[in-house]
Amino acid sequence: MHFLHDIADEMGASLNYNCQVTGVDLDANTIKLENGQTFTGDIIVGADGLEGITRSMFLENQDQHIVHNVYR
Repeated sequence: MHFLHDIADEMGASLNYNCQVTGVDLDANTIKLENGQTFTGDIIVGADGLEGITRSMFLENQDQHIVHNVYR
């Protein structure tokens, strides 16, 4: 799945690895990292797994159960 990395890199995106996300503000498209850094962008890609913070933040105010599965 390096194609996403390659496309983002070609478009000048800032890529950060091994970062712990501690907060997500969906209204402001902003994330906060454990080290205090914040990032704002057009989209938020939550690739932190089923138990990750981004999944819980996206589903926090949802009344319906959303099911999307990705298999590799």
